[in-house]
Amino acid sequence: PTRLPDCPIATDNVSRRDQASNVNLEIINEQMRNLELLWVQPDGNEKRYWMIDAYGEFMIATGNGDIWRLRMKSGDLAAEIHVESSTGHQLHVARACLPPAQRADVEYAEALDVAL
Repeated sequence: PTRLPDCPIATDNVSRRDQASNVNLEIINEQMRNLELLWVQPDGNEKRYWMIDAYGEFMIATGNGDIWRLRMKSGDLAAEIHVESSTGHQLHVARACLPPAQRADVEYAEALDVAL
């Protein structure tokens, strides 16, 4: 059976050095759940911005160095996106992943050789 990776999937390490450059950030949600898009303010607090539907797409104008997070309804982090683009466009695909709260259930089912 195919096993989903744990969430969050990937983070990039980019500083907030060049926030003046405009970037069109395109997000494609490949998950079977809605994802909340949050902007991470310079002080680290999150500000709610948008809800991306399951299998939906969303584009936003942002800046190099900005940080965005995608959270599940449970509050679990699905992804953290560090904006860095020399072309003015950045694509992030939120691939299907397994929230930490469901990991124990999957491991139990695998131990019993039961397909979820």
